[in-house]
Order: sequence, then structure tokens, then C-alpha cells
Amino acid sequence: YLATVGIWSVARAAGEQLGRTLVVGVLRMTVQLFLMGYVLIRLFAIDNPYLTSFAYILMLIFATQLIVSRCGVAFKGLSQILGLSLGVSVSAVLCYFVTFVIRSDSVFEPRHIIPMAGMILCNSMNGAALAIERFYAALRASRNEFETALAFGATAAEAARPAFSQAFRTSLTPMLLTMSSSGLVSIPGMMVGQIICGASPLLSVKYQIALLLAMTASVAITSYLSLKMAISRFFTEAGTFRDEIFRTDQLSGKPVMTPKRGCGGGGTGCAR
Repeated sequence: YLATVGIWSVARAAGEQLGRTLVVGVLRMTVQLFLMGYVLIRLFAIDNPYLTSFAYILMLIFATQLIVSRCGVAFKGLSQILGLSLGVSVSAVLCYFVTFVIRSDSVFEPRHIIPMAGMILCNSMNGAALAIERFYAALRASRNEFETALAFGATAAEAARPAFSQAFRTSLTPMLLTMSSSGLVSIPGMMVGQIICGASPLLSVKYQIALLLAMTASVAITSYLSLKMAISRFFTEAGTFRDEIFRTDQLSGKPVMTPKRGCGGGGTGCAR
């Protein structure tokens, strides 16, 4: 906790008064992590597949609500679209990882499923939020081109294709940067933890490669499904642009762009 003093000193030198915010953040982090630790101890001891499934579903629900609060748009069915996208992609990748990479005796083994689900969910969550936010922002920035394409007979989906591609690429950028820098600029979190616990560095490398590819696959699937299912909600039945679904600050009228949190243990550099 001495690092908190250093953070406060640097912030004060930069002219930022982060005292209360910093203290609250550190206290929340401490309480939440210790609470999670005690919950995991009980969860691992009970080792009940129904309880593990319930914990996983709760994680999906919380992740969905976090995306909805971050992505800068609001329309009917957004939670269902994001929840379904997350559920399908994360569950598929998680089952494959636990079954064929870790080779666990049970896909409901809490010691494997919960930590892996947390890392994969975190990155998929940020990817989906980036995809939805950037898709709408790209459409607004190129509105003239979009409407010109409509005037020449293109469908709304065809006219929005460049924005779709840009949003999908943006959602993958943090993971692609993480893979490019791993082993050269940074040592990913899971690998660090295994090495500290005495595992062979080469074995740690194999698991880290598998995890990074699993997280990237989940981000790609989640972002693609979210965009494909949400794209029709951005337009009216006549194919025109829907400005009203973009959330704005009530005072400034500017778009809400909530910063993304980092993902911690997975060692990924999520966009902020």
C-alpha cells in the first residue's frame, strides 16, 4: 500500500486531486479481492457443478451489464444481444480450453472454469464494448457517405459495411497488440503466476499461448456476433440513421465515452 502514497504524490505534482478517488479505489479493490478469495475457497471446497454453473452465469450477467453501461448506445434488446454473444462465445471457447488444453476431468471443475472464465470474459467484454461504441461512432463520422450509398440503392447493412469492418478491427486491436508484445515487451500475467509458483517456464509459455489464442478467439466471436445482431437496431425500418440511441451527457450534449478498465490477470493490454 506504500505505492498508493507514490501514486498520490505523482497525481498531486500533475495537478490532479485524486485523494478521495484513490482511497476509495484501493479500498474497493482490497475488499472485493479478499471477498472473491473467500468465495473461491468455499466454491473449490464444495465442488458442485450446479454451484459452479450458477457462479459462471452470475459472471455473465455482471459482464453484460458492464458492457451496456460502457458502450455509449442504448436501445431495446441491447442487454439480450450482448448477453447472448458473450454466452455463446465465452462458453464455447471455455469448454474447448478446459477439455482439450487443460484436459480437466470435468468441464465444471471450479478451480479451472472460474479463473479461466474471468480472464476470457474480461477481454470479451471490453471487445464487445469497443465494437458497439466504435461502430456507431464510425457511422456518425461518415454519415454523408452512408446516406450517399443509400441514395444509390445500397441496403443499410451494405452502406454500413465499412463501419462494421472498422469496429471489428478496433475490438481486436488490444488483443493483437498483447500477442505482438508478449515475450518481447511484457511477460503475461498467467505466465508470471505459474513461474512464481515453480512451474517450468516452457510449460508456462505453452499455457500462456493457448490462453492468449483462446481470449482472442472469444473477443473475435463476441464482437462479430454483437455487431451482426445489433446492426439492424441502428437504423429505422426505412433504413435511415437512428440518432436517438446514442447516449449523450445531459449537460454538454456530447457522446458518453466511458473508459475501459484493464483486465489484470490475463496479461492483456485492454483499451482505455
